[in-house]
Amino acid sequence: MSTVSKMSTNTNEYYLKGLLAQEDKILEEMYDQFFPSILKHIRSNSGRLEDAEDVFQDTLVILYKQAQKGSLDLNSRFSTYLFAVARNQWYKRLRDVYQRETPIELAPEIDNASWEETLGETERQQLVKSKFKELGEGCQQVMRLYLEKRSMQQIAEAMGYKDAGYARKKKCVCQQQLIDLVRKDPRYRELK
Repeated sequence: MSTVSKMSTNTNEYYLKGLLAQEDKILEEMYDQFFPSILKHIRSNSGRLEDAEDVFQDTLVILYKQAQKGSLDLNSRFSTYLFAVARNQWYKRLRDVYQRETPIELAPEIDNASWEETLGETERQQLVKSKFKELGEGCQQVMRLYLEKRSMQQIAEAMGYKDAGYARKKKCVCQQQLIDLVRKDPRYRELK
């Protein structure tokens, strides 16, 4: 085993043992060392400090539970794994917010009736719908397919993309554009 691998293994064990023992010193060390990169990532993806703190805490809880069950098998550095879990937690939150704020009525079979006349709509849904119309046609189509619960492979084929990975990236970019448009609208603050 190389010196780097030994150091990585020792570091992984150090953090795992500290996490399992809930040692304040090690938890503070983890926060000091790993939180800044998570905060930077979340802020660059429409998040705030409070979001990053929540995600970091949720991530530690997830790692703690996995370590307790013995299902945490680190094949990488602890920091890499922690960041990946945090990133996935943040994207899950964004997806949940998006799905909560984006009505299923965005599917292609909607007629051209006024968005505002749709029965039972909330103001938030109206805002999301109006901002959805500001997206480019390609983004609208990708998002419609996504809302229809199509797989990334199916979206790639329908849009003529080279693979599912590109479709996933395009969906994330379009989703982020929509979130940004909604959050920049003055009505968004009133609806919070």
